Amino acid sequence: MKTVIFDVDGVLVDSSALTIQIISGLLSTLEGCPGNQPERICETFGMSITDMWNYLMPGCTWSEQKKMSDAYDEQIVEALKDAAVLLPGVRKVLTQLRDAGYRLTVASNCGIRYMDAVLDSQNIREFFVCPQCLQSVHGTEKADILKWHLREHSGTFVMAGDRRSDVQAAHKAGIPCIGVRSAFGSESELEEADMWIQNVEQLPAAVQRVLTAKKGTEEK
Repeated sequence: MKTVIFDVDGVLVDSSALTIQIISGLLSTLEGCPGNQPERICETFGMSITDMWNYLMPGCTWSEQKKMSDAYDEQIVEALKDAAVLLPGVRKVLTQLRDAGYRLTVASNCGIRYMDAVLDSQNIREFFVCPQCLQSVHGTEKADILKWHLREHSGTFVMAGDRRSDVQAAHKAGIPCIGVRSAFGSESELEEADMWIQNVEQLPAAVQRVLTAKKGTEEK
């Protein structure tokens, strides 16, 4: 069976405005730490939870960072309940791929609570089989999530991601990656992708081309 593995932020949803608002507010409570730093917060998109808080709170203990991370989880989950953050065309694309017989799943560096909140609040959980994040597979890098999917499911795989880390993780796991342009990453981040597209609505055609090319290479 053919499987498409989706990154979450930048491919399925854009919750950046909520994230920046919440994290800025939390950081403003730290003595000597300016809260309003959207560019710095945006630089953490795609990082693991540990790397994210290390970057935003250098010099702080893990206990302090975890307290901030837990507070962020509480607030973002609550905010997502009433937020429309699904990117244009995503539901249509997910429906097309599912109806065409593809297995769909998720691989994100986010935490379990955030992943579940996105899938449930945006009403897209029905499309995905065994969505996983770095926390749920007890991994240290995104490639660990992809390898989990490869162990659990048979067939051929392709990843859809918007950051260099997605491309590198896919190739480390031995699968192709389609780069999806987003507001979070630069065009240069997708240079090593097997193919890149301007938006998620171009994904069904791209998936077919990439997997067909992969099959042709394997048959040589």
